[in-house]
Amino acid sequence: MEQRDMERVISQFLPEGREAEYAPCGNGHINHTFLVTARGKERYILQRISERLTMDAKGLMENISMVTEHLRRKEEDPRKVLTLVPTLSGEAYTADPSGNWRMYRYVERSICLEKAESTGDFYESA
Repeated sequence: MEQRDMERVISQFLPEGREAEYAPCGNGHINHTFLVTARGKERYILQRISERLTMDAKGLMENISMVTEHLRRKEEDPRKVLTLVPTLSGEAYTADPSGNWRMYRYVERSICLEKAESTGDFYESA
């Protein structure tokens, strides 16, 4: 994907999108994932939602929004619940010519396993 396309997508979420840095993150088995570092050094996860698995991006994102808000009300530690970053117009995702995109706040000092190495990994990921 070209730089100007990425800048356009990031700018849907962050006012300083054209000044943000980005790099691929993980192997992207389902979605294409990027780590975005904004001007203020805040970090985010940007994902292009796989169209092969999801034809209804709006429904998917409405569901993710409801579930994460529900979990947030029950969980005291904000690191344990994904935080969606809405677009500048307040939507949970953006529909761009390059695909449907969503953004999350990056959880600092976290890990993302590429594959489960034990039954405990399966349990924790659920």
